[in-house]
Amino acid sequence: MAKYSLTSHKFSRVPAFYEASAEELRVLLSVIETEGEDIGREELSRKSGVAGARLAASLVFWTEAGIIKEDGKRSVTEEFEERFDALELKEERSVEVAKTIRSDKLYDMFSEISALMNRPMLNNREIKELTALYKQYGLSEEYILAVAKLVESKGALTVTKIVNRAYKLYEKEIYTYEELEEYIKETESNSGVEFEFRKIFGITSRALTKSEKDYFRKWSREYGYYIDIVSEAFDIAASNADKNYVKYADKILSKWFEAGLRTLSECRAFYDRERAEIAEQRKKKKETAKSAQKQEPSRFGEFNIEESFRNALDRSYKDD
Repeated sequence: MAKYSLTSHKFSRVPAFYEASAEELRVLLSVIETEGEDIGREELSRKSGVAGARLAASLVFWTEAGIIKEDGKRSVTEEFEERFDALELKEERSVEVAKTIRSDKLYDMFSEISALMNRPMLNNREIKELTALYKQYGLSEEYILAVAKLVESKGALTVTKIVNRAYKLYEKEIYTYEELEEYIKETESNSGVEFEFRKIFGITSRALTKSEKDYFRKWSREYGYYIDIVSEAFDIAASNADKNYVKYADKILSKWFEAGLRTLSECRAFYDRERAEIAEQRKKKKETAKSAQKQEPSRFGEFNIEESFRNALDRSYKDD
C-alpha cells in the first residue's frame, strides 16, 4: 500500500504554494498533520475530505513539486521517461500538469477510467501519462475515455495500453472523437459484433454466408441492435422455428425496429403483448369451439393449444 510523507524540501519560496487549489492544500495539511509519519491514501482521503481522482491528482501535484514523497517508489519522472520516450511523449512540468488536471472534465475522465480498471483511483504516474497525452497530442477527454473503453472491451485495462492504443490511432490520422467513433463503427466494433453474433447463433466452425453477413451488419449498423436484443430474438426463433434461425430472427428484429423499439425492455414488452393477444384469441376460439360442440359433435378433433400458438407466431414473423 502506498504511503506518503513529507520530504526535506524547504517550504519557503515554492511556486506550487501559489498555484495550489483549496483541495490540494487540504491534502498537504493532512500529510503535515501526521507529523512526519507515513500516511496512506485512505487515511488521507478521510482527513482531507478529498477522494478519488481529485485526491490522486493532488498527490501528483505535491509529489512533483518535491513537497511529499511516495515511499519505496521511483519518481514519476524516472518511470515516465523510461516508458514513453519511444512514443515521443514527454513529461509535462508539474505546475502545468496541476493546472490541467484541475479541469473538471479531466477529473471525470480519471474517475471513469479508474472505475473501468476496478480501482478507486489512478496512481501518480498514470495521471501524468494521461495528462501528457491530452496536452501534447491534443486528444480530448472524450477521445481518451473512448479509447479506454475500446481497450477494456478486449481484455484487462491499463493506462499503458490506453496510451499505446491512442498513439497508434493518432498515427492513422484519427485525431478527433468524431473520427474515432467512425473508425470504431467501421472496423473495431464490426468485427467484435460479428464475433458475438456468431456465438449467439452457434456459427463458430464455418464462414458466414453473404446473407448472414448482411443480416449481422443490418442489425448492428442500421438497427443499432447488439448482443442483448439479438440474443432475445434468437431465443424466440429457437423456440418457434425448426431451422434457419438467422432468417427467422431477422423477421423478429425487423418488426421490432419498424415498431420503433430501441431497448431490450421495450422489445420484451412488445413480444409479451403479442403473446397476450394470441392467448386472448386462442381463448375466444376455444370458447367458440365449446359453444359449437353443444350444438353438434366436433368434426375437428381435440384443439392443440401449443400448435395453435406456434402457428400464430409463424404467421406473424415468417414469409407469406
